[in-house]
Amino acid sequence: MTGSGGDAARDEILARVRQAGVLAGAGEGAAAPAEAEPARGPGGRAPEEVFTERLGALGVGVQHVTGADDLPRVVASALWARGVRRAAVPKGLPASWLAELDGVWVMRDEPPHAPLSVRALESVGAVVTRCALAVADTGTLVFDGGVGQGPRLLSALPGHHLCVVEAGQVVWDMAAALAALDPLRPTTWLTGTTWSAAVDAVQVRGVHGPDRIDVVLVD
Repeated sequence: MTGSGGDAARDEILARVRQAGVLAGAGEGAAAPAEAEPARGPGGRAPEEVFTERLGALGVGVQHVTGADDLPRVVASALWARGVRRAAVPKGLPASWLAELDGVWVMRDEPPHAPLSVRALESVGAVVTRCALAVADTGTLVFDGGVGQGPRLLSALPGHHLCVVEAGQVVWDMAAALAALDPLRPTTWLTGTTWSAAVDAVQVRGVHGPDRIDVVLVD
């Protein structure tokens, strides 16, 4: 049994997905090409600004970097702050992002090491990935197993998930996300951490995934 806060967030997301499905199914014949999203939303706010605000409300840590030059330092400092000594990374994650990980053993989920075993993944302190896209108004990270994301197991087992999101990957809402994703690819939608109080009414985070999520947003 999950807490009421988790239920509310889940219900909100499901409602948005259902509404997006209704909108996508409206009309007959071939779907019209998606229009380019405006650079600014209501009140002149950028999607990445709303996304950052929503992450904070969900208890997700977020740091901003301008361009990729400072990204290796921020990735390293985020892992050092958590005392991570061993990290897993998926196939295709840029090696330059990990260039400053002194003192952290990087385990790659790619040949000749792939696939990492369940035991190996349970032994790491964190996983570093990118995402397929992110949804501003819900603070959701979406993964489709593409380059730099890895299989679902890679993100589900380690206790700390550090995700690098580029500003251009942030869309406004669920309708925009569904329009941008390949419907033939399985997806994972991650909105904050999961928690349960089913055992002795003690709140436990990360029951169905990481107990800590951090985002590095590259502006």
